[in-house]
Amino acid sequence: MELLSLNKSLNAYELVCLINSVIVYQLEKPVSDIGRCSMFQHTLIPLTNIYFLCVERHHGGDLISRLPDDILLVILSSLPLKEVGRTSVLSSRWRNLWSYTSYLYFDDYSSMEKIIHDLDFCLVEREREKYVRWVDSVLQSHRGSNLKELRICFSLIQSPSITKWLEFAFERHIEKLELNLSHGDYVHGPSEIYVFPQELLRENSRIFNFKTIKVLCLRCVNVSCEAIEFLLRYCPLLE
Repeated sequence: MELLSLNKSLNAYELVCLINSVIVYQLEKPVSDIGRCSMFQHTLIPLTNIYFLCVERHHGGDLISRLPDDILLVILSSLPLKEVGRTSVLSSRWRNLWSYTSYLYFDDYSSMEKIIHDLDFCLVEREREKYVRWVDSVLQSHRGSNLKELRICFSLIQSPSITKWLEFAFERHIEKLELNLSHGDYVHGPSEIYVFPQELLRENSRIFNFKTIKVLCLRCVNVSCEAIEFLLRYCPLLE
Protein backbone atom coordinates (compact mmCIF):
# COMPACT_ATOMS: atom_id res chain seq x y z
CA MET A 1 0.00 0.00 0.00
CA GLU A 2 1.77 3.14 -1.23
CA LEU A 3 0.58 5.89 1.08
CA LEU A 4 3.38 8.40 0.95
CA SER A 5 4.66 8.66 -2.60
CA LEU A 6 2.19 11.00 -4.30
CA ASN A 7 3.58 13.63 -6.66
CA LYS A 8 0.45 15.67 -7.25
CA SER A 9 -1.10 18.56 -5.39
CA LEU A 10 -3.81 17.46 -2.99
CA ASN A 11 -6.86 19.39 -1.96
CA ALA A 12 -7.86 19.52 1.69
CA TYR A 13 -10.40 16.70 1.42
CA GLU A 14 -7.96 14.35 -0.33
CA LEU A 15 -5.23 15.05 2.18
CA VAL A 16 -7.52 14.51 5.16
CA CYS A 17 -8.69 11.23 3.65
CA LEU A 18 -5.10 10.17 3.04
CA ILE A 19 -4.07 10.86 6.61
CA ASN A 20 -7.14 9.02 7.83
CA SER A 21 -6.19 6.07 5.64
CA VAL A 22 -2.82 5.96 7.39
CA ILE A 23 -4.64 5.74 10.70
CA VAL A 24 -7.06 3.09 9.45
CA TYR A 25 -4.12 1.19 7.99
CA GLN A 26 -2.87 1.11 11.60
CA LEU A 27 0.70 1.65 10.54
CA GLU A 28 1.36 -2.01 9.81
CA LYS A 29 4.58 -1.11 8.01
CA PRO A 30 7.61 0.17 9.92
CA VAL A 31 8.66 3.75 9.38
CA SER A 32 11.72 2.66 7.43
CA ASP A 33 9.46 1.03 4.83
CA ILE A 34 7.08 3.94 4.59
CA GLY A 35 9.78 6.44 3.77
CA ARG A 36 9.62 10.18 3.97
CA CYS A 37 6.31 11.89 3.25
CA SER A 38 7.03 13.51 -0.09
CA MET A 39 3.32 14.12 -0.53
CA PHE A 40 3.42 16.99 1.96
CA GLN A 41 6.01 18.79 -0.12
CA HIS A 42 3.60 19.00 -3.04
CA THR A 43 0.66 20.66 -1.34
CA LEU A 44 0.16 24.26 -0.29
CA ILE A 45 -2.16 23.30 2.55
CA PRO A 46 -0.54 24.00 5.94
CA LEU A 47 -0.43 21.04 8.30
CA THR A 48 -2.10 23.19 10.94
CA ASN A 49 -5.14 23.51 8.65
CA ILE A 50 -5.11 19.78 7.98
CA TYR A 51 -5.03 19.11 11.69
CA PHE A 52 -8.15 21.16 12.39
CA LEU A 53 -9.92 19.75 9.33
CA CYS A 54 -9.34 16.24 10.63
CA VAL A 55 -10.61 17.20 14.08
CA GLU A 56 -13.72 18.76 12.52
CA ARG A 57 -14.45 15.81 10.24
CA HIS A 58 -14.24 13.41 13.15
CA HIS A 59 -16.40 15.37 15.58
CA GLY A 60 -13.57 16.69 17.71
CA GLY A 61 -11.52 13.50 17.69
CA ASP A 62 -7.83 14.28 17.20
CA LEU A 63 -6.89 11.35 14.97
CA ILE A 64 -3.59 12.76 13.71
CA SER A 65 -2.21 13.05 17.23
CA ARG A 66 -2.91 9.36 17.80
CA LEU A 67 -0.14 8.48 15.38
CA PRO A 68 3.16 7.39 16.97
CA ASP A 69 5.86 10.03 17.35
CA ASP A 70 8.10 8.43 14.75
CA ILE A 71 5.37 8.66 12.10
CA LEU A 72 4.59 12.27 12.99
CA LEU A 73 8.29 13.09 12.72
CA VAL A 74 8.37 11.51 9.27
CA ILE A 75 5.51 13.82 8.28
CA LEU A 76 7.21 16.86 9.79
CA SER A 77 10.47 16.07 8.02
CA SER A 78 8.88 16.78 4.65
CA LEU A 79 7.37 20.14 5.56
CA PRO A 80 9.01 23.56 5.24
CA LEU A 81 10.81 24.31 8.49
CA LYS A 82 8.75 27.40 9.31
CA GLU A 83 5.57 25.34 8.88
CA VAL A 84 7.04 22.68 11.16
CA GLY A 85 7.53 25.27 13.90
CA ARG A 86 3.89 26.34 13.68
CA THR A 87 2.71 22.86 14.65
CA SER A 88 3.83 23.53 18.24
CA VAL A 89 0.56 25.42 18.86
CA LEU A 90 -1.72 22.53 17.86
CA SER A 91 -1.82 20.75 21.20
CA SER A 92 0.40 19.67 24.10
CA ARG A 93 1.30 16.55 22.12
CA TRP A 94 2.78 18.68 19.36
CA ARG A 95 4.41 21.38 21.50
CA ASN A 96 7.96 20.03 21.46
CA LEU A 97 7.65 17.33 18.83
CA TRP A 98 9.12 19.47 16.05
CA SER A 99 12.36 19.89 18.01
CA TYR A 100 13.20 16.20 17.49
CA THR A 101 13.05 16.23 13.69
CA SER A 102 16.13 14.79 11.98
CA TYR A 103 15.77 16.94 8.88
CA LEU A 104 16.55 20.66 9.06
CA TYR A 105 16.25 22.63 5.83
CA PHE A 106 16.95 26.33 6.27
CA ASP A 107 15.65 27.64 2.97
CA ASP A 108 14.50 31.25 2.85
CA TYR A 109 13.84 31.91 -0.80
CA SER A 110 11.82 35.08 -0.27
CA SER A 111 14.71 36.77 1.53
CA MET A 112 17.17 35.48 -1.05
CA GLU A 113 15.06 37.05 -3.79
CA LYS A 114 15.28 40.39 -2.01
CA ILE A 115 19.06 40.15 -1.85
CA ILE A 116 19.52 38.98 -5.44
CA HIS A 117 17.33 41.71 -6.93
CA ASP A 118 18.36 44.52 -4.59
CA LEU A 119 22.04 44.88 -3.84
CA ASP A 120 21.51 47.57 -1.23
CA PHE A 121 24.17 46.85 1.40
CA CYS A 122 21.96 47.67 4.40
CA LEU A 123 19.17 45.42 3.14
CA VAL A 124 21.59 42.57 2.53
CA GLU A 125 23.00 42.88 6.04
CA ARG A 126 19.54 42.97 7.62
CA GLU A 127 18.45 39.85 5.76
CA ARG A 128 21.66 38.06 6.70
CA GLU A 129 21.26 38.94 10.37
CA LYS A 130 17.64 37.79 10.31
CA TYR A 131 18.60 34.48 8.72
CA VAL A 132 21.39 33.87 11.24
CA ARG A 133 19.02 34.58 14.15
CA TRP A 134 16.49 32.13 12.69
CA VAL A 135 19.02 29.31 12.35
CA ASP A 136 20.49 30.01 15.79
CA SER A 137 17.04 29.95 17.39
CA VAL A 138 16.04 26.64 15.81
CA LEU A 139 19.32 24.89 16.62
CA GLN A 140 19.23 26.09 20.23
CA SER A 141 15.74 24.61 20.60
CA HIS A 142 16.54 21.33 18.86
CA ARG A 143 16.49 18.32 21.20
CA GLY A 144 17.37 15.44 18.91
CA SER A 145 20.61 13.52 19.41
CA ASN A 146 20.99 12.58 15.74
CA LEU A 147 20.61 14.50 12.51
CA LYS A 148 20.00 13.01 9.09
CA GLU A 149 20.17 16.14 6.98
CA LEU A 150 21.06 19.80 7.47
CA ARG A 151 20.79 22.31 4.66
CA ILE A 152 22.02 25.89 4.99
CA CYS A 153 21.15 27.80 1.84
CA PHE A 154 21.64 31.56 2.01
CA SER A 155 24.04 34.28 0.92
CA LEU A 156 26.41 34.49 3.88
CA ILE A 157 30.01 35.56 4.34
CA GLN A 158 32.51 34.94 7.12
CA SER A 159 30.60 34.37 10.37
CA PRO A 160 31.36 32.51 13.61
CA SER A 161 27.75 31.32 13.59
CA ILE A 162 28.42 29.12 10.55
CA THR A 163 31.16 27.29 12.44
CA LYS A 164 28.76 26.72 15.35
CA TRP A 165 26.22 25.25 12.93
CA LEU A 166 28.82 22.85 11.58
CA GLU A 167 29.76 21.82 15.12
CA PHE A 168 26.08 21.22 15.85
CA ALA A 169 25.81 18.96 12.81
CA PHE A 170 28.96 16.94 13.48
CA GLU A 171 28.02 16.46 17.13
CA ARG A 172 24.80 14.80 15.96
CA HIS A 173 26.33 12.34 13.50
CA ILE A 174 25.10 14.18 10.42
CA GLU A 175 24.59 12.07 7.28
CA LYS A 176 23.92 14.74 4.66
CA LEU A 177 25.26 18.27 4.99
CA GLU A 178 24.71 21.04 2.46
CA LEU A 179 26.33 24.41 3.05
CA ASN A 180 25.45 26.70 0.14
CA LEU A 181 26.54 30.28 0.81
CA SER A 182 26.33 31.53 -2.77
CA HIS A 183 24.56 34.69 -3.87
CA GLY A 184 22.96 33.90 -7.22
CA ASP A 185 25.31 35.04 -9.97
CA TYR A 186 27.14 37.39 -7.62
CA VAL A 187 30.69 36.31 -6.72
CA HIS A 188 31.92 37.03 -3.19
CA GLY A 189 35.29 38.69 -2.79
CA PRO A 190 38.14 36.46 -1.54
CA SER A 191 38.05 38.04 1.92
CA GLU A 192 34.29 37.42 2.22
CA ILE A 193 34.23 33.70 1.45
CA TYR A 194 33.71 31.48 4.48
CA VAL A 195 36.70 29.27 5.26
CA PHE A 196 35.97 25.71 6.33
CA PRO A 197 37.39 25.60 9.89
CA GLN A 198 40.50 23.49 10.34
CA GLU A 199 39.82 23.07 14.07
CA LEU A 200 36.89 20.79 13.28
CA LEU A 201 39.19 18.36 11.53
CA ARG A 202 41.68 17.56 14.25
CA GLU A 203 42.18 13.86 14.78
CA ASN A 204 41.84 14.27 18.54
CA SER A 205 38.56 16.17 18.25
CA ARG A 206 36.61 15.41 21.41
CA ILE A 207 33.13 15.16 19.95
CA PHE A 208 33.08 15.25 16.18
CA ASN A 209 32.45 12.03 14.30
CA PHE A 210 32.75 12.17 10.52
CA LYS A 211 32.15 8.48 9.87
CA THR A 212 28.41 8.94 9.32
CA ILE A 213 28.68 11.54 6.54
CA LYS A 214 27.37 10.24 3.22
CA VAL A 215 26.82 13.49 1.32
CA LEU A 216 28.78 16.71 1.77
CA CYS A 217 28.02 19.71 -0.44
CA LEU A 218 30.00 22.92 0.07
CA ARG A 219 29.32 25.87 -2.21
CA CYS A 220 31.03 29.25 -1.98
CA VAL A 221 33.17 27.82 0.83
CA ASN A 222 36.96 27.92 0.90
CA VAL A 223 38.21 24.39 1.63
CA SER A 224 41.93 23.77 2.02
CA CYS A 225 43.76 20.81 0.50
CA GLU A 226 44.39 19.52 4.03
CA ALA A 227 40.67 19.62 4.79
CA ILE A 228 39.84 17.73 1.61
CA GLU A 229 42.44 15.09 2.42
CA PHE A 230 41.07 14.74 5.96
CA LEU A 231 37.48 14.34 4.76
CA LEU A 232 38.44 11.73 2.17
CA ARG A 233 40.36 9.79 4.80
CA TYR A 234 37.90 9.94 7.69
CA CYS A 235 34.56 9.86 5.88
CA PRO A 236 34.37 6.25 4.66
CA LEU A 237 30.70 6.55 3.63
CA LEU A 238 31.17 9.71 1.59
CA GLU A 239 29.55 9.31 -1.82
